[in-house]
Amino acid sequence: MIKRISLYISIVFFCSYSADAQDIHFSQYYASPFNLNPAMTGLYNGSIRTFGNYRSQWGSVHQPYETYDAGIDFTVPFKSDNFGIGIMALGDMSGNASLSVYKFAIFGSYHKTFGPRKRKHIMAIGYYVKYVQKGIDLFNLTFPSQYNGDIDFDPNLDNGESYMDNQLGFPDVGLGAYWKMNPKYFPKYSFGFSMYHINLPKETFLDDKNRLAMRYHLHGDMLLKVKYNRTLTPRMIVMGQNNNYNIIIGAEYEHFIVNTMKQKTSVYGGAMMRLGDAIVIVGGAEHKNVRLGISYDINISELVPASSMFGAIEISLQYIGIFRKFTGVKCPKVPGF
Repeated sequence: MIKRISLYISIVFFCSYSADAQDIHFSQYYASPFNLNPAMTGLYNGSIRTFGNYRSQWGSVHQPYETYDAGIDFTVPFKSDNFGIGIMALGDMSGNASLSVYKFAIFGSYHKTFGPRKRKHIMAIGYYVKYVQKGIDLFNLTFPSQYNGDIDFDPNLDNGESYMDNQLGFPDVGLGAYWKMNPKYFPKYSFGFSMYHINLPKETFLDDKNRLAMRYHLHGDMLLKVKYNRTLTPRMIVMGQNNNYNIIIGAEYEHFIVNTMKQKTSVYGGAMMRLGDAIVIVGGAEHKNVRLGISYDINISELVPASSMFGAIEISLQYIGIFRKFTGVKCPKVPGF
């Protein structure tokens, strides 16, 4: 009987996840620029940027769910403006590897600068073209037809799910726009808006017409100078999909130990809240264009009885290199970008 109850709970959870859950996301969303806004491709001071993120969650409830991505992009100066090009790979695995998601994407953007020297603005537009592959391992799932006499589970019995495909793949397309106010002095502002899955790709293991709903991002941040070597960065993002919303609000405080044109060394820390879900504690350091971030989600949702408030841990890593004299759009130093 206990096995049957667990089975029904698993089926309800899986169906809910498939129908209404939002896309993959990171608490340090700003450390994964391609997942934030394709217009941010190539938007940094340098020639090349590489980044990677890793997230592990719900380890206290079951086997952890793991998400990771890695990307690289290049800045291509064009007169006083820039082009950006990049590629990214992303993977997501359920706790028992029953459901896997892999994404491979290319990104492109164009950045236009205008305005007086001491009060410049940067406008950027971008796009992505992505191929998504999803798989489900039915051998790691249990079905009612595999219970012998409603008592004993027999994995050798047919699961009765012959109508269900275990692999699917589809193209995915999205767009984004980004504006940054880049004055000579503080404060500095930026806002962005992006749309994902605008082609409404068919996404189902079953023979039906289920399509992946569009996802919207509205995000912004402000860079404030507290002292000559200290900054404060409030930021927020609103993500919407299928009438579900994910809102993160927070701030980071950064102390620069070395802050020269040739080298920056700093440490930072902060806190964010994913409304109705988790409190996120974040910290990290930067040295010689290498930035490392670590965050931990403290769960405050309805899953607290099962999770004991343990949520997720994330690690982000970014490197920016300069291989030639930079002549394009100059971007301000923004922690996390």
